[in-house]
Formats: sequence, structure tokens, C-alpha cells
Amino acid sequence: MTTETDRELLKWAAKAAGMEHPTYMERVTGVVGINRGPMAALWNPLTDDGDALRLAVKRNVFFNPLFAHYLALERFAQQDADDTKAYRRAIVRTVADEGKDMTCHT
Repeated sequence: MTTETDRELLKWAAKAAGMEHPTYMERVTGVVGINRGPMAALWNPLTDDGDALRLAVKRNVFFNPLFAHYLALERFAQQDADDTKAYRRAIVRTVADEGKDMTCHT
């Protein structure tokens, strides 16, 4: 559905969320999350509802027209899957677009 990997989406979303130099924790199965420090939990709004909601609120995602677009795409792609996964991915994709724009304009 998209050419961007989960790692790229997290990278751009982390940029928009104010994380300057994210460190990725990965396994063979893919990105586990972004390490926020030695005592902090991993950050991965693609898999964690709480991280996704905090990111959405911080970046005011629900008022961004792209969110509705990405949500429709994700829900179509995952027709019988868990609907919360579609919401999380739509949130991260919307914020990742903001992170890319921030990089292009700096």
C-alpha cells in the first residue's frame, strides 16, 4: 500500500514529535520501537495505542484532512483486521508527513 517502511514512518513521526536523534531497536521481524533512553519504555505508535493517542493529541492530527484520507486507505487495506491498527497507522502516516515537511523546509 505504501513504499515507506515502518522504520521510515517512525523516523518522520519522531521528527515531528520533537525527537531529534531517535535510536531504533529492531528485531528480525521489524522495528520494535524507538529507544527514548535507558529507563524509558520504547516508543512505537504503530503498535501502542497510548503512544499513538499521545502523538495524535500532541500534533492535533484529528483536525488534519490527511488523517481522514489515510484512515480510509488503512481501513480499506485491512478490511477484516483490528480497526485500532488502521487508526494507529493513519495517525503515524499523518504525523510522518509533517515530519518530512519539517525536514524539507529546514
